Amino acid sequence: LPPHLRDQYDRLAENKRAKTLERLEKIDLHDAKRMRLDQDGMAYVVEDAYKETRRSVTRDVARMRRMFSGTAPTGFTSRGVPIHHSLVGATRVIYIDFTGMNITGTAWNSAYGQALFTATPYDTDGNFASFSSAEQVAMSR
Repeated sequence: LPPHLRDQYDRLAENKRAKTLERLEKIDLHDAKRMRLDQDGMAYVVEDAYKETRRSVTRDVARMRRMFSGTAPTGFTSRGVPIHHSLVGATRVIYIDFTGMNITGTAWNSAYGQALFTATPYDTDGNFASFSSAEQVAMSR
């Protein structure tokens, strides 16, 4: 294990170490310098947003706009969130949750010592119960 993971591993409770090592052996550690272990020995990756260059962010935003420009949603969820597919049949899917939720029991909660994170719904008009047409358009961009 890389030194920073070894330090975190060594601080785990004895009963969590074997299972953690078993899980780590199945993970490609090519990006281990950004990997961390939570108090239960679950691995997670820390993204360093500050090192992200403006150029690459601008390029990614432009690519996303090209993918969605002029495409109508394939449907809407029961709460009115537009459903888009950037690549139908892709092997990986990213879900973006606009409806909000209470986040508990995750590596985030453990890492920050906070039992509950409340993610509020996306809202621009003061109505958390539904999404206006303008909000649906904004979510589609």
